[in-house]
Amino acid sequence: MQIGNPGDAPLIRRHLAAELKRMRLACGFDVSEVADILGMGRASIYKIENATTIPHQPTLVMLCQVYGAGESVTAHLIELRKKGKEVGHWEAHQAGMDPEWALYTAALRDAKVLQVWEPELVPGLLQLVPDYLERLQDVQDVEPEQAAAVRAYRANQQEEFFRHRARRRVEILLGAGALRNLDPDPALQSAQIQHILALRETHGIDVRVTGGLHACMYGGFHILTPGLSGLGGSPFVYVESLDGARYIEHAHVVSRYESAHAEAFRLATPIEEWK
Repeated sequence: MQIGNPGDAPLIRRHLAAELKRMRLACGFDVSEVADILGMGRASIYKIENATTIPHQPTLVMLCQVYGAGESVTAHLIELRKKGKEVGHWEAHQAGMDPEWALYTAALRDAKVLQVWEPELVPGLLQLVPDYLERLQDVQDVEPEQAAAVRAYRANQQEEFFRHRARRRVEILLGAGALRNLDPDPALQSAQIQHILALRETHGIDVRVTGGLHACMYGGFHILTPGLSGLGGSPFVYVESLDGARYIEHAHVVSRYESAHAEAFRLATPIEEWK
């Protein structure tokens, strides 16, 4: 199995944490029992299993011994730990990145399927940097230094996603308002639409526009299904709002987002036909 690339570190740390939790549950141990066996506090085990901290290698080896893992599994987890400590491609741009974006940024490059719904905003991958972002930052009253850092982060995010010409499915659904909000600036609107059309042509992404009533009326979201790096993983939903971001992982909830996106996307108009 390919472990991953530099820049996948948050995703790898999450995968390592999930594997350790899965192994514990498979053995029938609760957190208190493992903590007692290793002479550690329960909080330490919780932090390891929630990817809040990376276990020291001796601790990782002891956990593997407690769970009865063989040499090959132990070696694989040690390699995950090593990769999880590497500096990611995005870390040079942390000044322009909210900490809550770290997992999303790592998972984005690894996504084999990306499904987006944005009702009012052109999503980051499609934004014309710096023109669109500068206009957006003007109305958000962002400090100049922070604004420049955000633009650098966004440009890096786009470069990392599009420079890998891997086979992936990208379906981006825009509300008509995301484009019509640019009506007061026709030159920017035209440039932004042409930028999206160029990305569609060059990278094969499918961008459609919807209006009226449809299944995704309750606010923007992104569904990511990881797997390009070989780590695999289940799809999750990223939802961002003014007071922070959240990640939704429960399969039955994620499936509702997937169904809503699929239905709205099916009925939407390809952007090249939108007027």
